[in-house]
Order: sequence, then C-alpha cells, then structure tokens
Amino acid sequence: MRGGRKSERIMTIVKTCRLGIVTVLGLLPSWVVAGPDHIEGPLDAGSTRTGAQTIYKNSPSLRQIFGELDLLRSGVDSEDMYLFRILDAEQFSARTDGVDGSFAMFDSQLWLFRLDTMNPNNAFGLLGNNNSGPLTMGSLIRGPATDLTAQDIPGPGDYLIAITAAGRVPVSAGGPIFQFGSPTEISGPDGPGGLQPHTDWVGEGSGKGTYMIAMTGSAGFCPPTGCPALPPYGVVFAGAMLCAAGVGIVGYRKAQRGV
Repeated sequence: MRGGRKSERIMTIVKTCRLGIVTVLGLLPSWVVAGPDHIEGPLDAGSTRTGAQTIYKNSPSLRQIFGELDLLRSGVDSEDMYLFRILDAEQFSARTDGVDGSFAMFDSQLWLFRLDTMNPNNAFGLLGNNNSGPLTMGSLIRGPATDLTAQDIPGPGDYLIAITAAGRVPVSAGGPIFQFGSPTEISGPDGPGGLQPHTDWVGEGSGKGTYMIAMTGSAGFCPPTGCPALPPYGVVFAGAMLCAAGVGIVGYRKAQRGV
C-alpha cells in the first residue's frame, strides 16, 4: 500500500509539473519559448573580470541572458558578470525593464565595462544605470551617457556586462567608479575611482531573484580556436525553473477553485 501511495504521489507531481510547464509556455511569446541565448546555469557568473562567465556562442546575435542572484545557491551571490562581444556600438543595448522580454525580480542595476587592451585581465567602467525611467525599477544601458561625461561605447569588441541589485556598486582602488545625479541617469565613469580598473563591489543590494537581460547589437565570445562544447546546464536549469513556476501556477489555480 505504501509503495502504491508513493507511486501515486510521484505520478501526481510529474503530471502537475508537465501541466505547469505547458501552462507557463502557453503564456509566453514564441521567441521566449525558444529559450534564452545564454543561461547562467549552476555555475555562478562571478563578480570580476577574472571570474566573469564567458558567453560562448557561434551565432551572430546575443538576444537574452537568463540568470539569478542567490536564489538557488549557497553563499553570497550579489552580482553576475558576463564576457561577451559588441558587434555594433550604435545599436547596442542591454535592459531589464520589461522591453523585449526582459525582466528582473528585484530593483536592478546594469553595468558595462571595457577590457584593458594592454592587460585583458583588467576592466574599466564604461556605463551604468539604475532605472530606465521614472516608473520602472528595470535598467537600461546604451550609449552615450546622459551625464556630463557623454561617455559613448568606443566600438566593436569584447566587453563585460554586470547586473546587481540597487545599492550594490562597482569600485576601483580609487573608490566608486560611477556617481549618479538621478536614478534614471545613464552614467559614465565619473566617480572618484572612474579612471582605475574595477576591483570589487560595495553596498548592500536591495533584493535578489531571477532576471532576463535583453540585448541588441551583441554576440557571444569565441576565441580564435573556436567555441568549446558546453554541457547542457542551461537546459536543465531552465527546465527546473519552468517546472517550479508551473507547479506554482497550477497549485494557485487549484487553491482558487477550492480543490
């Protein structure tokens, strides 16, 4: 009897998960169902140039990066940083403000860094943003900066994109790299540490959760030897997230019906 009840419970979970996934997918546009171009997976994207997660991708475009801050991992995960390539500086953008399927389950900030041509292990702050508009907690990065620096993106090449919760900011040996005149400003590196390479992060982020960064004018990074074959961490991770979301939706609907 016990074995039979256990089997019934397992089958119920499987059916609910399957139904949940179908329910979630039915709510999403087709291009989202196809999946993000890059998923952070179980390995943390890191916090600095040397720990950043490289986006290996052969295709000519990078549209979405999916990840999370400290939901499924133990320890501290207050920022994620990715190495990628900008193909068209004028067309480049990165955002979490709800446009093009982007989102963040927290008050996000986005940061763009350029690699030091003399020492690729160093990265210098280029642009930063808290809120893309007065009525959103989502962020938007594109050139040029809207402050007095008028900092623009130099051109095609290899860059770093980082995401944090609001209140968590990048610093160099000289101090904060950026300073903001308003929450909606796209800031250039006008802080006291703006001319020195990024070393760390300071401040307490205001929240954590999953995010989708929508990108334009960008691509993955591939070394001259070509992109390595990667394990399907992203597929497994995305499946688990969809399953959890689906079970939650189905459970909520049952509760509403009093089942």
